Amino acid sequence: MKLKLLALLLEVFTIASLLSSCETNKHILVTVIDSATNQPIDSVNVKVNAGKNGDYNKSYSEGFTDENGKFETSLMIGCSFGCYDIYIEYSKAGYKNKKDFNITEGSVFITPK
Repeated sequence: MKLKLLALLLEVFTIASLLSSCETNKHILVTVIDSATNQPIDSVNVKVNAGKNGDYNKSYSEGFTDENGKFETSLMIGCSFGCYDIYIEYSKAGYKNKKDFNITEGSVFITPK
């Protein structure tokens, strides 16, 4: 009887652990910099996608950099069977588009056309 109870408690604990770890909050904070002038760039369109195995439509955020070149967001990402990868695309008229993979903080340099 004690063994069955212990097995049941272990099973409940395992299921609870899996369910509670299914998602986590991922904070993203980047500063977009002009690679020629080393100055921050405002109004850069930033698209953030999260997913796995080529399917990056599981979680999404989009916005623009502020006057200091900063872009900040948070999104929920799955982690129970391996955390999602983060795919970020930067675009602005007059600059080459840039794509990054799993770089979610620090400075990002984009090149003028």
